[in-house]
Amino acid sequence: MYTFTLPSGLEAELREMTGAEESLLTNRRLMKDGEGVNQVLRNCLVRLGDRTELAATGVAGYMFYVQDDELHFHPRMLDQPPVLTLEYFTDPKGVLRSFKPSTQAQWGKGAGVETKAAGVDPRKKEPVEEIANNDNTTDRTSLGKRTYLVDGNSGEGQFKEQETGRVVASFERSEGFHEEPEQEPAKDAADAAFKTAELQQVEATAVTLGIPTLRAKQNIEIKGVGTKFSGVYYCRSLRHSFGDAGYSCELTLRKNALGKGAGAKSDPSKGRPNDGAANP
Repeated sequence: MYTFTLPSGLEAELREMTGAEESLLTNRRLMKDGEGVNQVLRNCLVRLGDRTELAATGVAGYMFYVQDDELHFHPRMLDQPPVLTLEYFTDPKGVLRSFKPSTQAQWGKGAGVETKAAGVDPRKKEPVEEIANNDNTTDRTSLGKRTYLVDGNSGEGQFKEQETGRVVASFERSEGFHEEPEQEPAKDAADAAFKTAELQQVEATAVTLGIPTLRAKQNIEIKGVGTKFSGVYYCRSLRHSFGDAGYSCELTLRKNALGKGAGAKSDPSKGRPNDGAANP
């Protein structure tokens, strides 16, 4: 076991990796965006402060990152009110210089529509399967009103029997528990994969005038870009840039739901809405 202290003062304890975690680190797709490292750390975390048996209550949505030379470990704070509001075109100050959104089509009924975690309980010699989707994963924050629940290829809005969006492997039942978890570990794995994929439903890049206090991993409200794309976004990354054009901030934003103008092929998001507003 390895123990270290987070900036918040909490102690985190990690176990050694097994073959399951080693396979994650060799997955090029997961390592490309850092999700492989996050998943390994989530799997190996056995204690956070006074909390043990984390697999029982789940750590879906937790993420590791370094900011200001400090190591952070906590969920994405999607439920927090936006730290500021940026208005495109109509703002007389012209703080928001550009805004370029894009939606991610659910190719082949992707993970952002539904995710299944599949594994085996070797003691019972039975399969273990758990599904996460918009209907049964309501303990999440939605940065919008509507979500796409259709196949980007066929336009189908429902899964046929034996279909799912993405299957992820669950190895948790291959290890013993001191006591039976309150929540099936495979459900936590399905929830985590679904929430991560859903947050890629809308991606946007934005450039603002330089704002020295602006930081990543916070929520930002965007106005003036239509009823489909206006709303609260999660700032995934931020770059303070100095060049010939002066000081600017380059933002990468994500949103797990769309606004009211999403169209007829969308469905109401069943997560908790973030209706917070930035301080004036």
